[in-house]
Amino acid sequence: MATGDDNSIELVVRDLRTGGTEPKRFHSLDEACSWLRERPPMIEVLGATHPMSEEVTTQLREAIRPLDELEDQASEELDEQDSEFAEATRQIERAVARGFMLENRWPGGFRYE
Repeated sequence: MATGDDNSIELVVRDLRTGGTEPKRFHSLDEACSWLRERPPMIEVLGATHPMSEEVTTQLREAIRPLDELEDQASEELDEQDSEFAEATRQIERAVARGFMLENRWPGGFRYE
């Protein structure tokens, strides 16, 4: 399975109201499928924490209740925020690296002190 040594299944879920994520552990495939069919409102399943067989993955995907319209919209908004945050982080990292290089440049290479 995909899973820990004890055949449990651990999924990562996201609260669509807050954007917070956390692991959700199930003791069996049946327990996971049952929970997925009755997935609580505004909770999205992002994936598994460990690799799973194709058979288990298929069973879990078939069991999951699809996102309703409100959940789908909230998921898209969070994905967009995550993307914007990631881009802002990359821009800050590039600016810091550029600043370091400019501050430490020297005609023959970097200045070492």
